Amino acid sequence: MMYSDAEEMVREIKKLREELNQMREIVNMLLNVVMEESEEDEFEQALLQDDSAKRFNLYN
Repeated sequence: MMYSDAEEMVREIKKLREELNQMREIVNMLLNVVMEESEEDEFEQALLQDDSAKRFNLYN
């Protein structure tokens, strides 16, 4: 009886580890999406707020 309980616990631990890994993958994907959107927003703002006085000028 004790043997089957230990086996059940081992199976449950393996299952929980798999679920944890899946959650990590989901969190990483969500972070990537957020970071990509943030980078796009920064790029768009830079284009919209392009001030020629602030840009590097090779001739100055």
